[in-house]
Amino acid sequence: MVKWVKLTVINDNKPNPPLLNDWGWSVLIETDKWTLLYDADTESRVMENNVRALGIDLNRVDAAFLSHYHADHYGGFKYVGEVRRGVNGVCSRGR
Repeated sequence: MVKWVKLTVINDNKPNPPLLNDWGWSVLIETDKWTLLYDADTESRVMENNVRALGIDLNRVDAAFLSHYHADHYGGFKYVGEVRRGVNGVCSRGR
């Protein structure tokens, strides 16, 4: 059991400078025991900008989860994979 959970929205389709936005979704889920990246937006440039602007250290990510195979959820995984090599990944079986 975890003691606390922190959610950081990396992109949710709404502009909020200095964060970039695009049609996509990504959230970082942190607990006292693990850190999970849930989806990775549409574009690597959006992920890179927003991760930096939010002060997120992708090297702390224990696993990445892809909710479904649509570009607005997986597009930024290229950047994530370049920064956090060897991260465990999980993908749902849904469309």
